[in-house]
Amino acid sequence: MQNRYSKLIILAFLLVQVALIFICGYTPYPDSDGYIAAATEALRQGSPYPSPSQLHNLEFIWNLGSINAVELSLWLTKSIEPLLVIYAIMKGLTAAMLYSITEALTDKRTAFIALVIYVLYPANYGEATSTLSEVPFIFFIMLSMWLIFVRKRPLLGGAVMALANWFRPMGLVFLVAIALIAILKRQRHLLRTAGGYIAMLLIIGTATRLYSGRFFTQAQTGWMALMQYSWDNDGQQAPDTCLFYGGDPMAIPDGSAIDGVERDSYWQKNFGRWIAGGNIVEYLSQMPRKVFDTYISDNVNMCAFVPDKATSEYMYGEVSMPVLAASFPRLSPVQWLTATNLLYYYLLLLLYIVSLFALFHKETPSGGKGSERLPIIPLLTLSIIVVGTLVLVFFGHGEARFHQPFMPFIIMAVAAMIAKKTATQTVKN
Repeated sequence: MQNRYSKLIILAFLLVQVALIFICGYTPYPDSDGYIAAATEALRQGSPYPSPSQLHNLEFIWNLGSINAVELSLWLTKSIEPLLVIYAIMKGLTAAMLYSITEALTDKRTAFIALVIYVLYPANYGEATSTLSEVPFIFFIMLSMWLIFVRKRPLLGGAVMALANWFRPMGLVFLVAIALIAILKRQRHLLRTAGGYIAMLLIIGTATRLYSGRFFTQAQTGWMALMQYSWDNDGQQAPDTCLFYGGDPMAIPDGSAIDGVERDSYWQKNFGRWIAGGNIVEYLSQMPRKVFDTYISDNVNMCAFVPDKATSEYMYGEVSMPVLAASFPRLSPVQWLTATNLLYYYLLLLLYIVSLFALFHKETPSGGKGSERLPIIPLLTLSIIVVGTLVLVFFGHGEARFHQPFMPFIIMAVAAMIAKKTATQTVKN
């Protein structure tokens, strides 16, 4: 009976995702519009993204998989709508894989609870109305986890994880988490994930070299974003401009970089120069703000429901935290939806923290020793979130979108805790 309900819920969730594309229309996030522009130019030049010309002329190289997916859709259909429908299907399949992975790691009851929490989460709706990288990235990450934990094929799972990284360069976070599980749980076969990951990177890099002339496997924006954030948020009254060419850390002198890969390397050197110039304390002091910016808001996907999103100068305005606070309690329908989603999100974070204490104290059968007896759900989710957050604070910056890949795993842990607590209450009664 539970299996039938689960299938019906997943099917309904998928159909709603597809319907929302036609009801809400395309959501013009700046990055999404940027992907379309880059894909259109690459298609005009008759090359996958980045074309040799784009590699040399664009300031930076964006998310490869996301832009090439847009370009493929434009090439085949002259429209992005088919891609959005595929993304909607991916969203539905992500729910199905969440159920399957949770069932494999726990039981059917816990998996059903996780599925219900996931489909009731407002932020999971409308996400497929843009070409942003989160939907395909999360889909391929969940597919890799499904291959690893359900199908027991870590080598193939690692390859799919590298494919996720092609869409958004965060795949290494999940690879490290799997490696930690392999070591702590003494499941050495999971280390094959790294082999699949490396093999797929070689395939992607070789293909990129064939059409662009450069071997690289992911977006080349990391050091630019880190240098720009670090400089823009420098708390010193008068930052030392003598460290950089022209006093600007983002300026690159002629001849110092010939393409997007070398430009990113140049910004890496500038960041090292900034750190060595006595800014290590400033760098560390920026980290709490990065964590705050990553987790404080969950409003981004609510832009899908903004009525005038196609013509608004600042689409985020209506659902931003300051505007919500200023408008309360006279909120518009989309603001009420956003406020409801925020409460749901904060509740999930709170319950996740509670779940870590509850699940790590779970009684385990005798026979295991030390770390082998640690429950896998909280261990997996904590590894992903801690490693992911550390990567963001040390090598990136904070944005509300950046926590989205962690949410399915947070939901898994919350479901496991609810299942454990309710089962305990049933036994007591």
